[in-house]
Amino acid sequence: MIKISQALYVRVALSIAIVAIVVTLLSSTLSYYSGLKEKKNTNYLLVQQLAQTMGKTAAIAAYLNDRELSQEIINGLLSNDLVQGASLEGEVNPKGEMDLFIASGSINKKKKLY
Repeated sequence: MIKISQALYVRVALSIAIVAIVVTLLSSTLSYYSGLKEKKNTNYLLVQQLAQTMGKTAAIAAYLNDRELSQEIINGLLSNDLVQGASLEGEVNPKGEMDLFIASGSINKKKKLY
């Protein structure tokens, strides 16, 4: 076993060093996870803004049943490095209108485009 000096100043210095290391580790971990969560939220909002921007064009593509325009919309979304995956899906609601959704491959949530 390692012998630690019995001198008071050595024990106080070691105690201060250990407390400083623990506080540093805790604060850096909290800072990292807080920043990570903030970045994820910001990126999610940016992707949603992209989806809203493409919403009108996607509605036209769905109304015309234009696969080429739909593919261009998806390619436009995928060209942004924030978007990992995209698909354009449509459903007819009870009113007979087409509801469009953007589905993210990593989040697995459907959000209405408009």
